[in-house]
Amino acid sequence: MPVLRRLPGVEVAAICDNDVSKAQALAARFEVKDTYDDIEEVLRYANVDVVVICTPITCTKSTLRRHWPPECMCCASGRWR
Repeated sequence: MPVLRRLPGVEVAAICDNDVSKAQALAARFEVKDTYDDIEEVLRYANVDVVVICTPITCTKSTLRRHWPPECMCCASGRWR
């Protein structure tokens, strides 16, 4: 998050986590206005040009598989880069 905030012209519009309390805590820490617990809601309501999906370096294959559906939704919405 700190790197994204330092990039010129980049605004972090929303944070999404399946545990919304985690999203809210991160949003408060980095002064991000919107939080969601569903990627479909982000794509529907947040004004975003690009979606960045972040996973910890310790992710297992099963964890990554859970991210495939959101990645597919981002692709379908045209917001995948």
